[in-house]
Amino acid sequence: MTVQIPWRQRYAYPPFTKPLPWVIMPHMHQPSNRGGPFFWLTRTFDSVRLRNYRLLWLGSLTEHGGEWMERIGIGWLVYELTGKAVMVGIVEFVRYIPFFILPVVGGVIADRADRKKLLAATFIAFIANATWLVMLVRTGRLEAWHIIVYSFLAGSIVSFNHPARNTLLPNLVPKEKLLNAISLDSASVAGVRVITAPLAGWLIAHVGVAWVLGLRGAGCVIALFWLWQLVAPATPGKARTESFWRNTMEGFRYTYESKPIFQLTILSLVPMMLIQPYLAMLPVFTKDILKGGPEMLGYLNGASGAGSLVALFFLASLGDYKHKGKLFFASFGVGGIALTALALLPWAPLSLFLVGVLGLGSSVFTALRTALLQGNVPDAVRGRVLSLREINQGFQPLGNLMGGAIADSWNAMLALAAMGIAGLVSAGATFARLPAVRRME
Repeated sequence: MTVQIPWRQRYAYPPFTKPLPWVIMPHMHQPSNRGGPFFWLTRTFDSVRLRNYRLLWLGSLTEHGGEWMERIGIGWLVYELTGKAVMVGIVEFVRYIPFFILPVVGGVIADRADRKKLLAATFIAFIANATWLVMLVRTGRLEAWHIIVYSFLAGSIVSFNHPARNTLLPNLVPKEKLLNAISLDSASVAGVRVITAPLAGWLIAHVGVAWVLGLRGAGCVIALFWLWQLVAPATPGKARTESFWRNTMEGFRYTYESKPIFQLTILSLVPMMLIQPYLAMLPVFTKDILKGGPEMLGYLNGASGAGSLVALFFLASLGDYKHKGKLFFASFGVGGIALTALALLPWAPLSLFLVGVLGLGSSVFTALRTALLQGNVPDAVRGRVLSLREINQGFQPLGNLMGGAIADSWNAMLALAAMGIAGLVSAGATFARLPAVRRME
């Protein structure tokens, strides 16, 4: 008797999802434990060999490519429209306001609804949000308050997009490849920035900001195309048997009762307020301390991106690394040391290196935090627990405000040094006092 094999199983690579040339991803069809001169590179891209993860990863490239271009376009548009630098900060701050509440709602929905459909719905919402703003720009009716509303809506959509994506990803790869998958996913976000940021500047200068904003929607259209082909497992049905409120309380209760998860969640707030704000302080540091201009600021941002890529590809090559908790603390400490040295040793070549180290440490910290949560939380409550991680993002603007206040009262050098020393002391103290996090795998 002839057995009919489903189309998706007959063909390893559906249309437009074939792997990159063997020169870039050698031995892609071979087992990941195979030796050879390019073994390390094969292991680095191990998760991309999995069809469903590859589709999600390709969608991440286009979605986040559009997002980076949109954020550059929005910043330029606000300043051109108002002539006030403070408005640029307000628009960015408004984007983070929904992160204090809505991720919890998004996490509950991610544990109740079809995660693939929820992710698709957020793409459609991004497309609609970008479309109405482009129409306002093209018709000349745009006002500053439109951009503030747009930024708030964008942050609200992200509050549902991230829980959906973060709960879907662990179901597409085996646990031993989870760190590799998360690192490559983060690398797609950091890597596409290197290409799309200069492209956005060129488009604004030559064809107008409306095209840049429109590419935000176009990136999500392509991401929808990849997502449509993805086969995702069903969402666990346990959450749907209880009320929305009980689901919410269950997520908080699980986080609180699970000692390492609770400690990791609270601990993640510290670098968000002490280390991560270094990016927002770079313009002040460049102008007041290094006495540089926009070119130097661009080089520093590029160094941060390069450091992030190095870190993420390093993590992706580790395989099933067993000491994630210790490496998590190490990345925290490295960030504190680099930030302190950046403040106390203001020499441009050294600053480029130290900002690269900061980008490296921040990316290792972020990727490991995600891997530790996703690898140690049951799928049935994963959306609700991971949503608390998104709330942490809302504290970064508070760190920006704190650093800015210190810089205005004294100077940027003192602000960065104080935050770096506080971060380093926090890393050492928490490493000694939180053995449950230190032992996490």
